[in-house]
Amino acid sequence: MILSDKEFALVCFLVLMQNREGVLDKHPEYIQEKKLMLNMGYDAYSMLDPKNQTLVKLYHLRWHLDLPYVIEKYEKEMAEYEKHIKENPL
Repeated sequence: MILSDKEFALVCFLVLMQNREGVLDKHPEYIQEKKLMLNMGYDAYSMLDPKNQTLVKLYHLRWHLDLPYVIEKYEKEMAEYEKHIKENPL
């Protein structure tokens, strides 16, 4: 099963809200800013840092969900980009 783009964006948003002390630790302005993710669909994943991206992937593993193809493609492109940066420093 693959989550819809809106469901996937919700998971990304909830991952951000669980950090530290959860939602009680989040200033209302932070929540307002991050709730924009809910309209981003699968692109919300790119707004997360690597630690939170890992949590989204663990969520999918835990519930036996398939990662959307676009996320697998994003992961592959990021790995290629990081490899290129390491091989071609400034």
